[in-house]
Amino acid sequence: MRRSGHHAVLNWILRQVRGPGLFLNDCRLDADGNVAGNRFSRTVNPAGEGAPNDLYLCNFEDLGVDELAALLGRARSRGRSERVLHLLVVRDPFNWVASRLKAEPGLPLAGLVERWKGHVRECLGRTRTFPDVVPADFRRWVADDEYRRTLATALGLDFDDRGFREVELPGLSSFDTDRVLEDNSVVLERWRGFRDDEAFRAALDSEVIELAEAFFGFNPLRGGKAGGA
Repeated sequence: MRRSGHHAVLNWILRQVRGPGLFLNDCRLDADGNVAGNRFSRTVNPAGEGAPNDLYLCNFEDLGVDELAALLGRARSRGRSERVLHLLVVRDPFNWVASRLKAEPGLPLAGLVERWKGHVRECLGRTRTFPDVVPADFRRWVADDEYRRTLATALGLDFDDRGFREVELPGLSSFDTDRVLEDNSVVLERWRGFRDDEAFRAALDSEVIELAEAFFGFNPLRGGKAGGA
């Protein structure tokens, strides 16, 4: 989901890849059914024309789990991969909703929140739409270097933490500001500026709260009146 912190995580992955790789950003299918990225797509550690990639990383944004599964089912194969992983980067709803509203005031949230719920259910194993799911809790990724090490191992990376506190692309991210580079934990406090916002509170229904507590172990509004909670 956009504003989930996924670009920071993806850049961190790309910076730790040793061999050649291809990153496709904000992917959709082209007219021929190929997965195509936007202008922020790029190669890393290029090894020459025709050389196989060690990593093929595709970023899909703001799609529900079922929508993504259907899209991938229609996609033409780019060839065989030795290992296929489905990385789901999720952000706690309090900071995620606040960040979406800050970036896009007046944004209709209902459909996006339903997609967010589907992502977290998949991370919890309540649904099993994809094989080989690797959940990534952005909150823990920011705050805990051992969590990043564990995530790197799950992704088959040789962990050295290169790329942390960086966002090379596509921009429009608060993760590359001077304040965040100095202390990136500030991205975990976005909710504070929206705790009395009507749209913010309305988005946090009882299911959102339950999922947040189950997966993230985090609810800064406990005891307050979130919508439907």
